[in-house]
Amino acid sequence: MGHLQEEIQRKYKLDIADSHRSMAKLRAAAETCMHVLSALQSSDIFIESLYDGLDFKYNVSRGRFDSLIGGLLGSFVQPIEDLLARANVKNDQINKVLLVGGPLKIPKFQSYIKSLFPLAECPGTTSINPDEILAAGAARQAGFLVDMLVDFDKHLPEPNTDVIVIGDDISVEVVDMQVDQLKFSSNLPLPCVQKLSLGTLDSTSLHIVASQSSATAGVSLKGKVAFENLTSGLVVTLSVHVTIDNKLNVELWDNSTPSHLIQSHALELVEVAA
Repeated sequence: MGHLQEEIQRKYKLDIADSHRSMAKLRAAAETCMHVLSALQSSDIFIESLYDGLDFKYNVSRGRFDSLIGGLLGSFVQPIEDLLARANVKNDQINKVLLVGGPLKIPKFQSYIKSLFPLAECPGTTSINPDEILAAGAARQAGFLVDMLVDFDKHLPEPNTDVIVIGDDISVEVVDMQVDQLKFSSNLPLPCVQKLSLGTLDSTSLHIVASQSSATAGVSLKGKVAFENLTSGLVVTLSVHVTIDNKLNVELWDNSTPSHLIQSHALELVEVAA
């Protein structure tokens, strides 16, 4: 594209760099020219009304194009050499190279890759189009997945699945601090979890009480657990998990970065006298 700008400057004494419209037209024409020169020995460029009504026409041969991109080969190959060095692999140890992407249709790039890996097979220079290789690979991978999932539906659960829910409300209270209760409402699907920020600890222990009562059955369940030997001044969060079998796991987390678990206890609800 820079060469075309220079040609316009030389031939017409015009600098089109300040025109976004003209630069977009020139860029599109340059890309089309590159694709044509990947297959043919020359390409004609014609851009109607490129700049101030000027029509631009230019012919580029593949030899001229190859000379223009010759200076790019060093930067083109540098990442490859860096990768081989990091992997401690020599060029002659590579047995296959896949060329991916439209620019690698350019014959000069292809021949340079072949010279860089003289013992390697390069399908992109023969049967596989670099433009199509990603799509071809994705299609093959999809085929592998289909083969793997042929019997997948046999292992699916029945369409109708029972959902286990909390029977009666469960309340969880922090005895030692003035904070809100956690409440697990009835009919909440299990398992489930709720968290409560407790702020800064001002003591070395923390007592948690949970209760569940049934108005219909006239049964009350209660349980308690204590976190001991805590470090005062920590900023903590309480996390309560209700498992699928209606059991409670209580965790105390330190909110520092990264957050980490301080203690974890199972809290058992037992029947108490009404």
